[in-house]
Amino acid sequence: MTSAFQQPDAQSALDAIRPVSVDLDRRRTLRIGWADGHLCELSLSLLRRACPCATCRQEREAREKNPLHVMRAGEPDSAMAEEASLVGNYALRLRWAGGHDTGIYEWSYLRSLCVCSARVS
Repeated sequence: MTSAFQQPDAQSALDAIRPVSVDLDRRRTLRIGWADGHLCELSLSLLRRACPCATCRQEREAREKNPLHVMRAGEPDSAMAEEASLVGNYALRLRWAGGHDTGIYEWSYLRSLCVCSARVS
């Protein structure tokens, strides 16, 4: 239902970042069905590299500033997910096989990582 205060396109924008289904293949992908009908399939290796937590973000920034930056040694199976859990109604938390679980992936961020969909602002 569209409220009197929303523009007609506002509902479409909200639907683009409202998940209706989430399916985790713990070794390969995270599939998200969105309310606008789009199905997004994200590789776990992409999600692990794009972890939004402060530590991972700092590592990415250091690597961008200095390509010779020495990275932390990663777990061999760190791109395997053990669990996905909801964080309120706005995000998903992935627990990785290496024990890392501090990244909270907001729905809008996950939709922006989907290469086949239009970017959501």
